[in-house]
Amino acid sequence: DLELLNKAANLHSPRPVGGTNEIWIDLYESESGIQTNNADSVTKVLTENGIRFREVRLASQLVSESVNQPLVNAGWGALLVLVFLVLLLASASGVMLFTYVDTRERQIEFALLRTLGSSTSQLNAVVWFGVVLIVACGIAIGTLVGFQTGVNLLPLMGVAKDGVPVVPPMVLKINWTTLIISYLALAAVTAATLVWLAWFSAKLEVQRALRIGEA
Repeated sequence: DLELLNKAANLHSPRPVGGTNEIWIDLYESESGIQTNNADSVTKVLTENGIRFREVRLASQLVSESVNQPLVNAGWGALLVLVFLVLLLASASGVMLFTYVDTRERQIEFALLRTLGSSTSQLNAVVWFGVVLIVACGIAIGTLVGFQTGVNLLPLMGVAKDGVPVVPPMVLKINWTTLIISYLALAAVTAATLVWLAWFSAKLEVQRALRIGEA
């Protein structure tokens, strides 16, 4: 009989066949937060009722073990910071390179605007509008694509190799602190780019740009 075979295999085999192979127990009361039982007493009660345990783990011990490994945690933290800085540098260099090339190509247009009576602030507004529009659209699209990627990948990561859902289930959580820091860093890069564009526009020579256009 398959049911009896699975029952015997689950009692003696290190790999249970089908069904639940983990039990999660809350050792604290949900309202008062006072510990009612320890792990040994709970394990003893369950063993007396015919439930066998191959391994007992405490969540507090798992957390303390991960916290007490500074080299591993520092390595992952430094790697994430390095990746973030590389992406920030790539984004900043891309924005500055695009704005520089775009401004150089539009020198004649800016010179004509100055000839028609546009002030420095109006010229800067024309230059800054394109940069702000690109950065705003890039941040919006990047945030939306990142969120949709997490939503679509999370169900795939929440299944174990045997096809059963992982316990505890995986939940999508947004780290608002990191997200706000990223937005502030991109805003700082954009502000620096705008200042650099204002300095570049101030050095624009109208006569030279018009002569280049005539040539």
